[in-house]
Amino acid sequence: MFIVLMCGACLVAYQDLTGPHCDGHAMGPADTCSVLTSRGYRSVRTIEKLNPTGTPPAVLTPPVNWHATQKNTRTEVYSPAGMRDVHRTSGYAMVGFALLMSAILAAWAYKASRARARPAAE
Repeated sequence: MFIVLMCGACLVAYQDLTGPHCDGHAMGPADTCSVLTSRGYRSVRTIEKLNPTGTPPAVLTPPVNWHATQKNTRTEVYSPAGMRDVHRTSGYAMVGFALLMSAILAAWAYKASRARARPAAE
């Protein structure tokens, strides 16, 4: 389980830190990204929509189950540099999470090797 979590964190960190992307798609130099953000009671939810070159920004509406109001909903349009900045924080957080998972696995492997190296007490 820890290996799967570590690999998933590495994948998200790679996507967030290598280049600008929107809604899982790589952004070109003239593309824009429409982002709808809603701050609820317990979480922040976002929807991203890639706007290819020459198309107007998408009009995004939150799903009904978000219980979003005008006060807690914000829509913005980002350039590729802006999207790189938006995803940078989560990319660094995922690098830290992957390092934490690898440290836990290394500690378990170290303890297992030390236990195997000791002769059994009789």
